[in-house]
Amino acid sequence: MKFFESGLQICGSENPHFWIFDFSTAPSLLFYSYIPILILSVVLGIYILIKDNSLKSRLFVGIAFSFSLWILNILVQWVASYHSILMFAWQLTALFEIAIFVFTLLFIYVIAYERQKLPYPLIWSVLIGLGLLAVALPTSVNILEYDITECQGNTGILWNLIYVLESVLVTFTAIIGLRKFQMIRSKNIKKEGLILTIGATLFLFGFFLSNFAGELTKIYEFNLWGPIGMLVFLLVLAYSIVRFKLFVNPKIFATEFLVFILALLVFSLFFIEDSSVFNVILSATVILVIILGAFLIRSVLAEVQQRERIEKLASDLKKANNHLLELDKQKSEFVSFATHQLKSPLAAMRGYASLILDGDYGEISAVAREPLSRIFESTKTLANVVEGYLNISRIELGTMKYDFAPHDIRAMVSDVIAELEPNTKKAGITLKFNVSTEDEFIVNADPDKLKQVFANLIDNSVKYTPTGSVTVSLEKKHDAIKGNILLFSVKDTGIGMSEKTIASLFQKFTRAYNANKTNIHGTGLGLFVAKEIVTAHKGRVWAESEGEGKGSQFYVELPSVK
Repeated sequence: MKFFESGLQICGSENPHFWIFDFSTAPSLLFYSYIPILILSVVLGIYILIKDNSLKSRLFVGIAFSFSLWILNILVQWVASYHSILMFAWQLTALFEIAIFVFTLLFIYVIAYERQKLPYPLIWSVLIGLGLLAVALPTSVNILEYDITECQGNTGILWNLIYVLESVLVTFTAIIGLRKFQMIRSKNIKKEGLILTIGATLFLFGFFLSNFAGELTKIYEFNLWGPIGMLVFLLVLAYSIVRFKLFVNPKIFATEFLVFILALLVFSLFFIEDSSVFNVILSATVILVIILGAFLIRSVLAEVQQRERIEKLASDLKKANNHLLELDKQKSEFVSFATHQLKSPLAAMRGYASLILDGDYGEISAVAREPLSRIFESTKTLANVVEGYLNISRIELGTMKYDFAPHDIRAMVSDVIAELEPNTKKAGITLKFNVSTEDEFIVNADPDKLKQVFANLIDNSVKYTPTGSVTVSLEKKHDAIKGNILLFSVKDTGIGMSEKTIASLFQKFTRAYNANKTNIHGTGLGLFVAKEIVTAHKGRVWAESEGEGKGSQFYVELPSVK
């Protein structure tokens, strides 16, 4: 390999230049095609990365910046006045070319297969490969020799490998496109993957073909035509953004992209001396202004019409919502009125049935006792249903009233257990109550409302436990954030619940799907009301279960006064 001290390259000009760069030696194609493509690539890459910081966006930025570095590198080789600068730029060419091909292939791979991340083996393979290539750049494997007097050089064996590798990468990109085409026919893939693959394949193939032709013929002007395919790739990408909403909102992108192109064309007019080129760019600018103006006017009109439709729909929706709210209020008021009217006669029926069964009106026959007992139980069930609907209407109307005062909930729970114990013994279920006699369980509560919650939870566990036991517990705990809290729990060995059932358990009219097998009289209102009451007491209620057939646990957490 021939080495030269830093000095002027004197080929291509009768008089040596004493500037680092001599732009008069570069073909006009470099300025009229390469520079705009370079600017478009960088700006589009940064724009997409700002709008969508995804893997495919970062890979496209890799393509754009690798391509931009390659263009700048080629420009330096054409205009460098010192052979040392030219040699340095020439040595870097292989690295930038391979980076373009690798980033493009990875970009198409991620788009086509809708990947969110790259496999680590693939990442390490790329990094190791580029690292080995970088190590080989300053050796004779890359540039074998360079003759400053003839401005000619000979490439080393690395370039043969580069062209082979580029052809392989282009082939892989084409194979991805072919496979995606086959999958589209089976309707299993989005079309943007195929379109981008075709654009990328054409770009890489043109890039490879122009470089290979330049190297084969030693006519390096061929190299100038290949990268123009990047413009095709950028246009395909812009089409995919507008057509398939890739990366960003298509309307916003189209407007901003057209404005940028327009600004770029107008700015370029300051640097053009050739009148024919000036007229061509000026004509393109006028056409673009007309297109952009029409696009903006159309977009503004569509936006105004859409906003008017939305405002009208919002107005109609508001009226309909107000009407529904009024109907819902009337429904709640009717339910409240009806349930109030039903409470008194039900109480009378239940009371008289109880008196007759107790013998206050004389002895009754065994034949009459059975239907009277059914009447008594039915009125009791109906009274509970009516009370549930009445509570629902109060909650919806916001008329549920609470009388808060410090109370010992241990006494409330004990009273509930005492009331329910005859039923549990009759059903053959063991009812236990675990509570500390040393601690105080004082909460700021409405005793009637809170007692209703405890009664509902314990009664539910009894009803949905065909055999086994129900254990009620009351304990005092300290939380670093909440302070002292009281935890009421009911654990049974009953039918259990699935996770799906637990998720919707405390909603109105919701019961476990297997609940009717054990108790057909439930309404699905008790737990909803219980949740509302506990929430009003600044507590929380929840349920747990290991699964169907494995029992259930219900918990109520309340803030302690002491």
